[in-house]
Amino acid sequence: MRQLLAGASKGDTITIRGQKARVCVYGDGYGLSMIAAGPNTSCGFSKAVMSKQIKGLNPTEDNVRNSLKPVVRATSPATGKTYTMKCGKNGRLITCKGGNNATVYMY
Repeated sequence: MRQLLAGASKGDTITIRGQKARVCVYGDGYGLSMIAAGPNTSCGFSKAVMSKQIKGLNPTEDNVRNSLKPVVRATSPATGKTYTMKCGKNGRLITCKGGNNATVYMY
């Protein structure tokens, strides 16, 4: 992942675990370097999922991995509908899946 992110910037398409994803947020906070939208979802929804995960956390002191919620419900700004996303971590990579086949990555 580090090599993949080395040259990535907001809006770029990258490959995560064989799946194309669009970089939505690139920066540091909550122990994260990047938020990406996988197939079947938007950056707006990816940010909504991230917002649910970081609620109540301090961006400079807290790492989202230490308080990861296994299930979050987030509203899509594109559809106005609320979807359930199941989240898990594998090392530093957080993957949330659900809704209409949506995948959100946080690293």
